[in-house]
Amino acid sequence: MTESELRDRLDNAIRQIREAIEERGGMLELEVRPDFRWAGVARLPGGKLLLNTQKTGKEPAPGDTKPVVEATADLTLEGRLIARILFFASKTEVELPGGARKPFGHAGVAKAFEAL
Repeated sequence: MTESELRDRLDNAIRQIREAIEERGGMLELEVRPDFRWAGVARLPGGKLLLNTQKTGKEPAPGDTKPVVEATADLTLEGRLIARILFFASKTEVELPGGARKPFGHAGVAKAFEAL
């Protein structure tokens, strides 16, 4: 995945997360850096939500069939991980506490924010 593709997918993920936060009465403040180490905070009725992204630096080898996580975004509420968004070359998934994975999209984001 190229840098621009990763940035587009991160922007899409942040947009959906921002919408979910605004539905719950919060506002996301996000610091965007060129190295994909983005940091954000939102104050919600349930507490402070933190968003941190990072690029793993890993890329799939040619001919490799196993998907490799190229970037992650962690959502924590008051120190408790509520979701991790995994960016693979071909797909994006939401990993919930306990290891359950859902395809990223409106349903996956809603499932992550279900506990709020």
